[in-house]
Amino acid sequence: MSSIKDYLENLIKSINPTKYSFLSEQIPKNAIKFFIFTLTFAILISNILFIPNLIRFNDEMISSISEFDELKLNVEFKTSNPININLINGQTITIDSKNNVSKDETNYLITENKYYYNQGKNANYHDKILNLKNNENAVKKLLIIFTLLILPTIAIIYYTFRIVLFFILIAIISLIINMSFNRPTKKKSNKKLKYIEILNCGLYSSPILGIKIILENITRFSSIMYPIWISFFMICIISIKFKLESKKQKN
Repeated sequence: MSSIKDYLENLIKSINPTKYSFLSEQIPKNAIKFFIFTLTFAILISNILFIPNLIRFNDEMISSISEFDELKLNVEFKTSNPININLINGQTITIDSKNNVSKDETNYLITENKYYYNQGKNANYHDKILNLKNNENAVKKLLIIFTLLILPTIAIIYYTFRIVLFFILIAIISLIINMSFNRPTKKKSNKKLKYIEILNCGLYSSPILGIKIILENITRFSSIMYPIWISFFMICIISIKFKLESKKQKN
């Protein structure tokens, strides 16, 4: 799978069980690339669909936090050099545990013991106790910034977890199918399917798992895609076995 064109061609073939005889014989590396690309695209769409939920969650958090009279923060950290985070509106957040930066040099300064925020000429500070009633706007900004900072890490962990999880799932189901279809029998049979061929079929059937990922942010019934995927997987293997038996009869 060296191009988008090849991917789209394989994607079209992947929805047709009769094409799995061809797909099963592809290079495993191409099957893995197809699997990764398919789930990556599905996760990307899923993340886009999740944005409204994230905005709603952030609004609910801000609404809930505003009900507190005070919030005790006790965060310990060490920095070798000041860390500056530039915001879209031109303001700056500075994190500095060694007190190398003055509270007048930045809009928001987080030190080991205090939190400063600059509003006009005066730099106000809080000593680990932040009065949310009086500083709700500052808290809202910090909450949004914190969400944006942790999102990339969460996205990477989520992406890696789903890719690995589905690959293990496909590998296990492929092993079960391999053991079921290739059991020793007295009857002479045509060439048996290799495990890697069955695994290829599982990887090329991943668009159904991709649909499952996308549906997670739309409906609570997305798990219905699991039995659909397994059924489709089995149909593809049966189709290949049927072709092998047909060739044997003709010979």
